[in-house]
Formats: sequence, structure tokens, C-alpha cells
Amino acid sequence: MFKIYIYIGFFILVSSCSSMNVDNVKIEGVVVDITETPIVGAQVVVLCWKDFGFLKDDVDYYKIETYTNEKGAFECEFEKGYKVDMAVKAINYKIEALSLNVSPSKIIKDTIVLKTDSYKEKAVLYVNKDSLILGVKKCEVDGVDFIEEWGVNVEKGINTSNKNEASVWLKDSGYLLAHEGGGIIPILKDTSKYALLYGNTKAPTSGYMQKYKITGQERGYFIKTLNDRYGKIILGYHYEKISPDDTGVCIEEGYLISVIYQPDANNNLDVAPKKDLEELLLEKY
Repeated sequence: MFKIYIYIGFFILVSSCSSMNVDNVKIEGVVVDITETPIVGAQVVVLCWKDFGFLKDDVDYYKIETYTNEKGAFECEFEKGYKVDMAVKAINYKIEALSLNVSPSKIIKDTIVLKTDSYKEKAVLYVNKDSLILGVKKCEVDGVDFIEEWGVNVEKGINTSNKNEASVWLKDSGYLLAHEGGGIIPILKDTSKYALLYGNTKAPTSGYMQKYKITGQERGYFIKTLNDRYGKIILGYHYEKISPDDTGVCIEEGYLISVIYQPDANNNLDVAPKKDLEELLLEKY
């Protein structure tokens, strides 16, 4: 059984203490596998508990939800607290959780082992993570026009303006483009919102296009990546905004999106039951 080891280092910075609390709690961590390869896109939820000091049970918590970056790193800061609860989730592995007391001037290091999940062949769902978009930004700066076209890397669930990294990207001409070897199939508006997420669980294996003219009748798209993996883009609301400044004007237009991606070599886009990490921590601790 393959295992992922997650090493998380906590650096607690202290300026003063009040009751049970420690002020200025800073947490920095790195998520890697057994080969020390960074794990990108792991979800991390941290609850930092604080004591108000008026009554014995007068406590509450701050919450931060974040994801590991391209280096497998994450960080978060809290105003004050006396205990940290954390849950970490990565694709195809069981959720692990831990609870740590915060101590002044003490560095806490821990290791979490994630075991293979029974939902290994389930797809992963990125719901508006980091405000995923398909968009175009057109600017006129000092009399010079330029266009920035944004796409999405379906496999990582991240935005990019680098066409070599994007699975699909939006053109200023109103086309959605994919690389040769990948492709696009539109999902039209007669599909319900529920069916977008939990229906259409088998991506087509043929019929993909490298260039698709957007008509406004789409609810989403099936996507085939260059690595012969399948995914689904779900369109959220359409946005337009103008950003004037001292040097010129920029007009942005596009869609907020969610992404479903199947990391295994099959076309199953069924999403595993969602487990809210905050609820898990509150139940556990």
C-alpha cells in the first residue's frame, strides 16, 4: 500500500500572553510524499481556539482554510489562541487530523501518514478554489493595447495564463481552446445544476474538439487533457469589470468555474461524498 507522509512544521511567534492564549500564532508547513516530492493542492483546514477568560467555557475559534502551493507549502496566522486543531486531505487518501497545544517560544513538528482511501477511483472536485476563472483581460496602457487570456489546468485545479500549462483557455475572439491531443465537449443549458455535479458521471471518450465557439448556451464542458485524463468544467456566474487607473483602462470578462478531475486512467467523474474538514474537527475534538 502506497503511503504519503506529510511533514508539517509549526513556528509559533509570541509577543505576549493573556490567560491561556498565545498572541500572534504563525503556522508554516510543507506537504510531501515519502520521496519528499511536494504534494500540490492538498486541502488544509486549521482551527485555532481562543479563550476569552470571562467564563470557563467562554471559548471560540478562528478558522483558516488553505491549499498547498506548487512547492507543497502552506502558511497561516492567527491573532491569538491556545490550541490548534488541523485536518489535511489529499486526493485518493484518507483524511487525517491532529490537535496541538500552543506553547510560547516552542517549535512544534509533527508527521501525518495518509492511508489509501476506498474512494481511490472517485474524481476530485475543486469548487471555486482560489477563485478559478476562465477569462480575458484587455488593457490600454499609455496608448498601447494588450490582451491577457486566462485558462485553467484541470489536473491541478489552478489558473494559468501560460498556454503550455493550461488544459483549456479562453480567447478574446470568444473561442475556448485546447491543445492537440486534448479537447472540449460542451454541456448545454438543459442540464440541471445537480446533474452538472453529480450526473454525467462518465466523460465521453471521443468527439473532443480543440477549438469551440462559445454560444452562451453552455453550462459547462467535458475536458480531455494532454495526459489522456478526463475532467469537467462547471460554469459559475459570468463577470465583467472595468479597472481604470492612472496609466490606462483594463476590461476583464469571463466566468467563475468549478472543476471535477479524474486523476486515474478512466473516465469516471463521480465525486466522492464530501466531508467537511471543519465539521470533522469539531466532532473529533
